[in-house]
Amino acid sequence: MEHLKKVIEMAPDEPTVHYRLALIYKRLDRKQEERAEMEKFQELKAASDKRQKAASSLPASGDNELERSKADIESETQ
Repeated sequence: MEHLKKVIEMAPDEPTVHYRLALIYKRLDRKQEERAEMEKFQELKAASDKRQKAASSLPASGDNELERSKADIESETQ
């Protein structure tokens, strides 16, 4: 359990670590700590899922977008 607490110190926004710590607290019948870690996990997981969804909606190749933008700018200035 101590190693998970150290990982949380280094990466506090990593949902998986909070989930695993919640499971440990559950085995130890420490319900209040379990609940707190599970709530933190759910909060971080929702934010992570939202970021992944936003990232997946971006074009696969940003370079093509950049090249088209440059071409648009050049054609407008001529």
